[in-house]
Amino acid sequence: MRLPTLSLAFVATIVSSALLPSCSDPVPPPAQGTAWYSLSRGAGQDQCLIAGGVAGNLPTVTGKAQAVTTTDAPARVVNGDNGSVSCRVSPSGSAFSVLGTIQVSSPHTELLHVNGTFAPGQSDAKGSVTIADANIPSGASFASTNCVFSVKPANSIEGLDIAAGRVWGSFTCSDIADDSKHVCSAQGIFVFENCDQ
Repeated sequence: MRLPTLSLAFVATIVSSALLPSCSDPVPPPAQGTAWYSLSRGAGQDQCLIAGGVAGNLPTVTGKAQAVTTTDAPARVVNGDNGSVSCRVSPSGSAFSVLGTIQVSSPHTELLHVNGTFAPGQSDAKGSVTIADANIPSGASFASTNCVFSVKPANSIEGLDIAAGRVWGSFTCSDIADDSKHVCSAQGIFVFENCDQ
């Protein structure tokens, strides 16, 4: 009984295919970000329970307030490493649609969520912000759909910017309220990088 013979070219193709590494798309880096925010009682906001103010850093940087500048980029929260980051910065006409959430649980729970559409260089974009912080006396989260965002640098070292997949921005909320309608004021900065597009 005679076995079929395989051509040398066919055998060489099988062997070389087995030795070559498989081709696949590289795994994208995880989403990452950072934020600093401040909640406080503004003028005429006597019902705000945060008399002395609450400030948050995500992640916590001991002895140092977060700064979003081209010369002093703050530490990052990396999704799945030292916290949770989910974000999408996708083109929307001549602007970008931004949806981002950053959360840490140590040394205490803090969360910042932003949502809006911002054009490059814009300093008066409208959007929404939610802040939750275990240091808030009532334990409540605060939200507003009427915050003002900027992605326009105020000076040569401020790193505010936006592009597909990333945003460095700031926000101001003159009226941000908890579930009990206690109205306070808020301001902050945020960075989201390696975002979905």
